[in-house]
Amino acid sequence: MIMRILVTIALTTISILSFAQTDIIEMRSRNASLKKYERIIKFDNFDHVASNFGAAPTIRVKTAVLDSVKCISDSVAIMYTSNYCWDAPRTRSLVEEVRNRQQGQVPEQRYVEQGIGKLWQPGADTVINHPLFSHKHSLDSVKQVIDRDYYFNLPSDSIEFIGYDNANGQINQQFVEPAKLKNENENSFGWELIFMLVTPILFLFGMSKLIYPKTTT
Repeated sequence: MIMRILVTIALTTISILSFAQTDIIEMRSRNASLKKYERIIKFDNFDHVASNFGAAPTIRVKTAVLDSVKCISDSVAIMYTSNYCWDAPRTRSLVEEVRNRQQGQVPEQRYVEQGIGKLWQPGADTVINHPLFSHKHSLDSVKQVIDRDYYFNLPSDSIEFIGYDNANGQINQQFVEPAKLKNENENSFGWELIFMLVTPILFLFGMSKLIYPKTTT
């Protein structure tokens, strides 16, 4: 009787704690190395990235934070981000055109649908031939486009722009420290590993007692 209770408790505990985990969540729960973790999150598949952090896949990540942008040349810029954001967000005119099409209305102008693009990783990321950041637009026009067409989780006045000037457009050589990720331990021996080792032993021991009960003389 005692063994049946122990087996029932073990099975109940397994069913409660053993939720399905995707690869990224599993690596984080096991304190995997930072290099392996970064290798996983660099995939361009947005469904893969969103689902592995427990969020339903969406067209656009709405928690993107753009800390600063540094203009290097007419075709190259460096973005310093502290969260995920999309490389090619849809413009409002494109959304309006799709909405009219869904309502059965014929749009006055046909727009080319932009792709989802790849994810900007947290930290410093170099963009080449970006339609907004890689060209030396005036600072006012850049801020206006960001507030109107982009979906960063902060206003454009909170973003630091380096090399964007309304007067002469000279590049500022000020250095911006990129965001740093917290170092993780390469390996750890926690209660999860102990649980995974002890639970099967208890389960097999309990099943053996049920299948081969001890005979009394």
